[in-house]
Amino acid sequence: MKGSATATINKPIEEVFSFISNVENQDLWVKGSSETKLVSEESLGLGSTFEGKFTYSGKIHEIKYEVVNYTPPNQFGVKSTQGPFPFESWLNLKNKNDQTEIVNSMEAGSDHIITTIMFILLKPILRRQMNKQMRQELNELKLILESNSEA
Repeated sequence: MKGSATATINKPIEEVFSFISNVENQDLWVKGSSETKLVSEESLGLGSTFEGKFTYSGKIHEIKYEVVNYTPPNQFGVKSTQGPFPFESWLNLKNKNDQTEIVNSMEAGSDHIITTIMFILLKPILRRQMNKQMRQELNELKLILESNSEA
């Protein structure tokens, strides 16, 4: 299942990228995310790993991530390596007159045969819900960055 959302943030691209690529900030704007921390010994970059907790279907799950795209200040991509469902997520940033256009795209896979059946039967509804959540997360990110002069 694929989804995406777009927002324009009234901050320079370098500031937005710096904020989103600090994995600990994920807890501030990604719904369900908590206790996220870098676990790689090296600084953040391609192949780095981080982990945290994710609330999904009323349960708290351990989730592990790997950075699969790190191209400052334009792209930041991660995939889950352990957790309640497989997914890949990409954040693409473009400079637009001292503002940043950010596109959040995600491809979520199934964790169970029941989920696969739900994806097939309810795809339009689930995609709308996914896109809505991604828009809400980008709106939260926008609010945080635009209200914080030090972000």
